[in-house]
Amino acid sequence: MKRIALLASLAGALALAAGGASAGEHGDKAAKMEAKFAKLDADSNGSVSEAEYIAHKRAWHAEKGKEFTADAEAKAKEHFAKMSGGDGSFTLAEMKEAYSKDGKKSRG
Repeated sequence: MKRIALLASLAGALALAAGGASAGEHGDKAAKMEAKFAKLDADSNGSVSEAEYIAHKRAWHAEKGKEFTADAEAKAKEHFAKMSGGDGSFTLAEMKEAYSKDGKKSRG
């Protein structure tokens, strides 16, 4: 009987630890998304304009030693349009929603 109680306690402790890791991972993702948004929002006004987004993409390409081609700019504008919903800017909430719908991983 003691052995069953010990196993039950151990199983409970492992379940709690696993739940904590999952919550921690979610918090890490949220923190990363917030940090990325802060980089994009160059003027810190709470929304990212197309100019800010394109400037960030251009800098990201330069940092990686890649050319920011007309095709890359067109793709960035298309991605921006999806996130902004056509209103010319996007907020952190809109960015989170766009990434959760796309299932995409953030890339620079």
